[in-house]
Amino acid sequence: PLVDGPSDTLIFPNENGLVYTLRLNTVFDLQAASLRIDPEYTSYRYKMGNQKDQGIESSMAIYGHYGYFNDNSGIFHCIDLNRMVPVWSRQLEDDSDVTPLLKQEADRLVVYTGTEVDWQKGIIGVYQGTAFVYKLDAMTGEILWEQTVPCYTKKAADHGDDINGGVMGTPIMGKRGLEGSVIFSFCMTNGVYSGNSLIAFDETDGSVLWEYQMTHYTWSSPVDLYDEQGNGYIVIPDSQSQLHLLDGKTGQLLDVLQLVFDENGQGAGNIESSCAVFNNQLVIGTRGNIIAGVTLH
Repeated sequence: PLVDGPSDTLIFPNENGLVYTLRLNTVFDLQAASLRIDPEYTSYRYKMGNQKDQGIESSMAIYGHYGYFNDNSGIFHCIDLNRMVPVWSRQLEDDSDVTPLLKQEADRLVVYTGTEVDWQKGIIGVYQGTAFVYKLDAMTGEILWEQTVPCYTKKAADHGDDINGGVMGTPIMGKRGLEGSVIFSFCMTNGVYSGNSLIAFDETDGSVLWEYQMTHYTWSSPVDLYDEQGNGYIVIPDSQSQLHLLDGKTGQLLDVLQLVFDENGQGAGNIESSCAVFNNQLVIGTRGNIIAGVTLH
């Protein structure tokens, strides 16, 4: 969820297909060190003819009173949060769990998003599909450019493990020395549980600036870091407890750190979360019940 401080409102899309806004009615007494909230709920529900599944697994991106989110039917939505009414929607090529990314370009607001590989083929089992990334006009939904990358998925339904490939993490909008690029992660490029491509696209036309290929897949969102000179770096975890450090301008691998659980070198477990970074300190959680702190030099 997001909280808008001036309006004292929490905005929260959910996998039940509803978007909630909560007027928190916050009462904060600094002297008494007390905090009380008394939320008033408003919910937004929608039904569309091309809707396959009712559910929202992305977080929302917000600009002014406009809210942007993807859903499990591959529909990208823009809604008016003041009136809780739709502004526009666009059908994407597949399910999307990605939190959209907004950017102001001169006099135009744009939004980036991507899709996973989920229900492109009506079969049970492993297949190769296509992950899409889009740059859209945020006021109209017009596609400004799109790109595709082949990825694998395992559609198991009720017959075992169900795991999706494609774009699973939120992209990076390049800043400072990385200005002009938008960077997406595509998982399972070599097969189920295998391969990942981190690709930097030119934000103007969608052309590929560089690509970094990983052996192991990742569902994590990459994170961008900058030094005092404005040089950009990227950290992205993988499913084998490794952190990859890249030059954000070229995609060149600078270092790999293997996180371990104990003195015997046991791996810390699959990393599906994203890194949190403050100054030169990075914190990451793993499926092995480990939280690791890393110092960046």
